[in-house]
Amino acid sequence: ICDARDVRDGAHALRSSAAHFGARRLHGFCMSVGGVTEGELMARGDALIADLLREFDLVRSELARLLSPERFAVAGE
Repeated sequence: ICDARDVRDGAHALRSSAAHFGARRLHGFCMSVGGVTEGELMARGDALIADLLREFDLVRSELARLLSPERFAVAGE
């Protein structure tokens, strides 16, 4: 269980990383979550966290694809 401040702090940290990697949708989502109030967290916190995790998983999957060893394999090796 976390409070709105924890959510805002986590979104802020993730927002910076998302911007660095060019994950615009995740960055935008973190921007919107960064303003969450205690009341909003109580009302829709589960949905916010689920959406955040879903978008994070998409970014993580794309980064894994882009950094896969197969992409950097030299022909004939």
